[in-house]
Amino acid sequence: MSAQSDPFRLLEPKGKDISVKGDSNEHRAVATLLERGYNASLVDLKNSKYDIVIEVSSTEFLRLQVKTADSGSISLIGGVRGGRGAIHSDAMKYWYTPEICDCLVGVVSDRNNGGDTIDFYFVPTLWIENVFQQSIAVKKIQFTKNNFELLELCRNGEYVNQLFNDVKVKMK
Repeated sequence: MSAQSDPFRLLEPKGKDISVKGDSNEHRAVATLLERGYNASLVDLKNSKYDIVIEVSSTEFLRLQVKTADSGSISLIGGVRGGRGAIHSDAMKYWYTPEICDCLVGVVSDRNNGGDTIDFYFVPTLWIENVFQQSIAVKKIQFTKNNFELLELCRNGEYVNQLFNDVKVKMK
């Protein structure tokens, strides 16, 4: 149903639609984590460089950055907004590193006959810090799709390097 034929939808600028999709994907991710038994919470700070925290122990947390990947790729850089207040300055761009967050979560959601199929692609920042490109195609990292073990081990350098060893990308 198009925006013009949907009487309950206001016509909105594309940037706002992108921002709403991103917010929705953050909620989809945290809902899935909660349903799987993780103690997860959205970060309610718009200037934060991560969107979700997962409690690992009383003193340890995983920091996740959620990225919409409906276009078939996951952005490995931050500092560029796709929605409200979109600013496209190279000076604001940065690659995600373990100092910023622990793992990116690429969310692909397909609407089909009123239902949703949602997939999550986990990309550890331990791997990203060695990559010299701005995005990764989800077809290159299918092994990360809904791989919650990878999420749990995203800070284990040996595990991450072994898992991503065959991914063909431009390395730093």
